Amino acid sequence: MAVDWDQAEKVAKAFAGHTSRGWIRVNCPLCVRDYKMSLGLNTKTGGYNCFKCGSKGWLPPTLRDLVPDDQPAKPEPEKVVMTLPDGFIEIYSEPGWSASSFDNAREYMRRRGISDSICAGVGVGGVLRGWLAGRVIIPIIEDDQVRGWVARDYTKTALRPYMYPTGMSRHGTLFNAMALREETDEPALIVEGCFDALPYWPDACACLGKPLSTHIPLILAARRPVIISLDGDAWEEGWAFAMKLRHLGGRVGFVKIPAGEDPGSVDPTWLREKARAAAHEWKRGDL
Repeated sequence: MAVDWDQAEKVAKAFAGHTSRGWIRVNCPLCVRDYKMSLGLNTKTGGYNCFKCGSKGWLPPTLRDLVPDDQPAKPEPEKVVMTLPDGFIEIYSEPGWSASSFDNAREYMRRRGISDSICAGVGVGGVLRGWLAGRVIIPIIEDDQVRGWVARDYTKTALRPYMYPTGMSRHGTLFNAMALREETDEPALIVEGCFDALPYWPDACACLGKPLSTHIPLILAARRPVIISLDGDAWEEGWAFAMKLRHLGGRVGFVKIPAGEDPGSVDPTWLREKARAAAHEWKRGDL
């Protein structure tokens, strides 16, 4: 059965915040008037049915996440302290800045629209020898401790464009998590990958993939508005994640990226303006 997204979103919002499991009932948002809790939802299958207006359908997993279950919260995973690769050197400060061996790496970043000043602020680096040579390395630092790194091939010869250190955990880890601690009205973007976040430095964090439940406490503790903006092919997941955070009390909005695009490929000025507008809509309660 095809999903009626407009209808499914209204149903998901109606059930958001309920902690019961099995069949649960609410007043139907699809009826003209309903005071008898005519809309039922099966939290296991996502199927819903209104016994008054006859509306029925199912919630896809991305919207089903808005209806929390009553399972006890899992303890937060212990954060792993890691080290940067052997031979790592920052290539936007001396002595790496003068090394012509990294000219191709810097040119690669410029072609991707990432300025030298942003790369210097992030501490982008590389190595001259070994299995990580020919890659730009982006450190993931939190509280002056290394939580991991992302190594991106710029030679177009590697079988795996991206590489990560063994043992790195995404749970409770965000690239540039410190941005959420800054108290400001300028919204912070939550995106998937580091290269999606870099054009918006220092106002973007990356989940290093799709958002996880262990990222929720970090976002809820933010001292600024937060805008979820995943890749265009994952907008449903991004919208559902944003709505879940809103129902948990977060100052969270959402921006939909066009199909086939991601935050790193669209015009940064456009996305920043959309993010500010979404934050303003959150204040008005329009989202």
